Amino acid sequence: MQKLYIVRLHAEDRAACLALIKELKDSSNKVRRANILLQADADGPHWTDQDIADAFLCIRQTVENVRKRLVTVLSELKKRIGDKYTSTRNCASGLFMTDDNDLQKIRQE
Repeated sequence: MQKLYIVRLHAEDRAACLALIKELKDSSNKVRRANILLQADADGPHWTDQDIADAFLCIRQTVENVRKRLVTVLSELKKRIGDKYTSTRNCASGLFMTDDNDLQKIRQE
């Protein structure tokens, strides 16, 4: 099945995810989502969703949702600020890894 949401992380995005994983200060869900994004990166390992789910003990739907959230939040931010490059690091404190309330806040602003 062809993926609808392709994750492409830039160097600073990868560094932000690796820093989050290394610190282990955030919730386990944030760390898991960072791991998922690193493995789903089309310019990196580019694992399949099922391989990622098996590696991080979650279901395939979780991997798909993480991909979707990242792409959706970044596209919302790009619409608001124009065509400037928006990285995951610019998403307030890892916004792409938080709950749906944060996405709704972006849409309301």
